[in-house]
Amino acid sequence: MVKEPLPRPPLFESPLAKTPSGSMQPLIRFDLAATRINFDGDEELLKDVAAIFIHDVPGLFNALVQLQQSDDSADKLSNTMQIAHTLKNLAKTFGAEPLATWAESIERTPTQWLLHLPAGSRDELHLIVDQTCASLISELSRGTT
Repeated sequence: MVKEPLPRPPLFESPLAKTPSGSMQPLIRFDLAATRINFDGDEELLKDVAAIFIHDVPGLFNALVQLQQSDDSADKLSNTMQIAHTLKNLAKTFGAEPLATWAESIERTPTQWLLHLPAGSRDELHLIVDQTCASLISELSRGTT
């Protein structure tokens, strides 16, 4: 029996929401309730892993950008896939969307990230990374689920 591949979301598309100022920004979502269940309600562990997320995610994004801009192609494809995989897993730990979807798209089609990136997509992803980290800090400081 041949399995049909799962449909993939369009690469580098994210839902947008209108801000109070009227500009369009990526809609950042978390599933902290599920994360708390996965951590057996251990708030200290949640905060420790969140600190790792907030510290590591911007660096992982920067590493992806450096790979994209690099002329060295020796391990470029495998390194891109590995970094995107790490980024995806960190994002999925917190149900962080659209970051998890973006990272998964890069992991599945690294050549598209490296060679065929649509105009403005890197800036959009940078904004999503920044807003995801800021939103996670805000969510945890409020203690909401």
